[in-house]
Amino acid sequence: MKKNKKNLISISPSVIPASTIPSSPVSQVLRYENIIKNKKQIIKDNKCRGGIYKFTNKTNGKKYIGHSKNLSRRFSEYFRIAYLNKTTSMPICNALIKHGHKNFCLEILEYCECEASQEKLLEREKYYIQLLPHTERYNIVEDPTIPPMSGRKHSKKTIKQMSENNIGENNPFFGKTHSSETLEILSENKSEEHKIKIKNNMPNCIKIVVSDIKKESSNIYPSICEAARALDIPHSRIVNYFAQNQQKPFKGRYIFKKYDTSSDLNPIFFYDAFSLTFNCIVYGYARLANFLGVHVNTAMRVAKLSSVYADKFIISLVELTKEDLETIKGNVKRKTTIKREIHVYNKDKSLLLKTFTSVNAFMNLSKQSGSVIKLLCESDNLLWLDEYFISYNLIPNADNSLTNLGKFHPKLRDRKTSIPVYVYSQDTTTFIKRYSSLRECVKHFEGSRNSNTKTLILRIEHKQLY
Repeated sequence: MKKNKKNLISISPSVIPASTIPSSPVSQVLRYENIIKNKKQIIKDNKCRGGIYKFTNKTNGKKYIGHSKNLSRRFSEYFRIAYLNKTTSMPICNALIKHGHKNFCLEILEYCECEASQEKLLEREKYYIQLLPHTERYNIVEDPTIPPMSGRKHSKKTIKQMSENNIGENNPFFGKTHSSETLEILSENKSEEHKIKIKNNMPNCIKIVVSDIKKESSNIYPSICEAARALDIPHSRIVNYFAQNQQKPFKGRYIFKKYDTSSDLNPIFFYDAFSLTFNCIVYGYARLANFLGVHVNTAMRVAKLSSVYADKFIISLVELTKEDLETIKGNVKRKTTIKREIHVYNKDKSLLLKTFTSVNAFMNLSKQSGSVIKLLCESDNLLWLDEYFISYNLIPNADNSLTNLGKFHPKLRDRKTSIPVYVYSQDTTTFIKRYSSLRECVKHFEGSRNSNTKTLILRIEHKQLY
């Protein structure tokens, strides 16, 4: 035996009978006298390594044998107090809490290859457990390869004790009786029809279609768990199949697809808005959304309104008659827009500088909103950019000939805070004052030019009092 640094001792492996040694080779065995000081070293030495380990209590000599395919992960759990408090069913966890890590030493009895199966690790753990007397170990189960209650039965004494513990006042239902209504409900809940109804109506279940390539057949299951149970595989395999968007058959045989529930929904009727004739039927809001190229919520709202959509279709959740279609089409309110010209004059209103054929054309140039343009055009004293007077109508006494004029190039202000602000009374009838920019308005009301102008913009957009 030779000592290493940091209380680490290297020991050559014990000689084990050949019949019990697995085919995987055994490497050097390690011992950590102080697991608190060697915490980082323990994690580092055993990273991505599987094997058998042993905890020894220095105070009473009791030992615990364990195994893991990833020793570093297992030891990390033992160092976490939260894990120990959660796993109080294991005697070793209770012992670590009671005596503290400093009173335990750790030994790696043997390492196994990563390819070693769980069965081989359990066989090696069983070998080491059977070397220890029952009174000197924390392990409860002597043979970990067998499930705890497999092939075992409670003794008559234990059954009698369990029965006596639930007799009389110790029984939680002592002195209580079910009402007749409860008994009827319990009776109904035991029926097979009720069980099937619950399975089919579970909100979190995802119906899936399982196609078997070899048998050339497909089955529909009400949930992933039901499909996994029928195929005798972990349900996590099917969950990962969908999460990773796999296309290849699982195990070269099964293809999983989510069941299209939209086919189970009520039909949605399409009618032509011009000829008032039947067009087609679409099942489910998801398919309706794909057909219209909109979000599902929009499709749901359109279907419930039973009105004309995009001037092309009449969509409804119920079948409509000719009279219903005529009524719906007749109730449609058409938006009427008047194309108005914008005339730009000089400050003195004596010379016409430019005429825009529409409000949109002026909006594209001035970058002003429609409400601001309307305010400027209807006012007699407000100016655009402090230089131009704009109006919907031509001024009779001005020069409206547009002759001998060059290109119209107003000095636009790119900054958003240079937009003029017009202040009116609370009833919006009396004009009070005009500010050349948002900052100037904020400075007047707040007393600070550096105040945030976003609040003022929001108040203007939502027409709130300032």
